[in-house]
Amino acid sequence: MQLRRFAFCLVTTFFGPVVLAYAQDQDPPLFAAFKTYCLKAGADADQVKLGVELLGGKTHNPPGGTTDTPWPMTLASWDITVKDHRMTLSIGTAHPPHGSRMVSNSTSCVINSFSDESVSMDSLRKWVAVPRDPDMSFPEFYTFRQDGIAHKPIENDDSRRTAEENGNLWQLVLIGKNSVQFVHTLPPTPKAPN
Repeated sequence: MQLRRFAFCLVTTFFGPVVLAYAQDQDPPLFAAFKTYCLKAGADADQVKLGVELLGGKTHNPPGGTTDTPWPMTLASWDITVKDHRMTLSIGTAHPPHGSRMVSNSTSCVINSFSDESVSMDSLRKWVAVPRDPDMSFPEFYTFRQDGIAHKPIENDDSRRTAEENGNLWQLVLIGKNSVQFVHTLPPTPKAPN
């Protein structure tokens, strides 16, 4: 019995990454890009930037941002190619006011493809596994919180507030047949003194 456990651990350690890479290789292009850049990094701007640059993405526009109007924001974009599909990946942060003394914090990971990505859109809908937000006809919004590895829908303002305060508010936005946005809203923080 011990030998079987050891063999399983050995196989999992050495071949697990190969199996995961193969599984992702089976994903349609936009979904594969989403998993590689947005999901693995948890929509963290610095992690997405590092991943894009390590995988050969080319700067699309110079990084930019504003420090005050209408609120602090940053943006950086890269040209990437996934399975011969050209795409633009953008990562941004926003810090709008949250009441009189707090600031909201969010990070967005956006991928726009130059190809029809209908199959990827279906894969993204299956991945998110929560109902579409009923109040939005276009684009498609899916707002959720994480519960372990499961996604749970945001049912009302109280559950939204609790998820935001805990840094557990996520939103997937599907735009047409070729764009996806993944937003992570972090807990509000106190405004910096002027």
